[in-house]
Amino acid sequence: MLEYREFPFRRAVYYVLTAPVLSCFLLAVTRLMSGELFPGNPDQLLMLGCAAGASAVTVLVGGLVADHTDRTEVIIIVASTVPVGLSIAEFTLGYPNQYSPTLDWALALSVFCGLGLLLLCWGVQLNETMVIRFRGRTVGGLFTLTLVLYGVYGWLPSAGMPLVLAGLPLPEL
Repeated sequence: MLEYREFPFRRAVYYVLTAPVLSCFLLAVTRLMSGELFPGNPDQLLMLGCAAGASAVTVLVGGLVADHTDRTEVIIIVASTVPVGLSIAEFTLGYPNQYSPTLDWALALSVFCGLGLLLLCWGVQLNETMVIRFRGRTVGGLFTLTLVLYGVYGWLPSAGMPLVLAGLPLPEL
C-alpha cells in the first residue's frame, strides 16, 4: 500500500514530462482532421478513420500487455518515439517525395496508436505508483501543460514564427 504524507513532487514531475509528447500528438491529430497535415493527399479522412480504428485495437491489446508487465515505461518510450521519429524523417526528406504515401499512412497510424498506448500505460503506471488523493493534481498538471504547449504551437505560426528550430520541427523536439 502506498503512503504519502505530502505531495510527491518528483514523481509528479516525472508524469507531467509527457505533456510535450501529448501536445505534439494533439497537434498532429488536429492537423489531420483539418486536412493540413499532409497537403496534397486526398486520403486524409480515410487515414483518420483507419487510424482511429487501429488505435482502438491498440488500446485493447495494449491493455492486456500493460497489465501483465512491470516495465510500462518502456512501452511509453516506444509509443512516444516512433511517431516523433517518423515525423522528423518525413520532415527531413521533404514533402512530397517518393515515400510520402507510405510515410503519411505510417505517421497517421503511429500517432493515433501511440497516443492511445501512451495514455493507457501512463494511467496504469500512475495508478500503481501514486496515492489516489494526489492523482488528480498530477493529471490536472499534465493536461494543463499539454493544452498550454498546444496553444503555443498553434499561436506561433499565426504570429509569423515558423515551427522550425535548427532545421527540425519544434513540436517534435
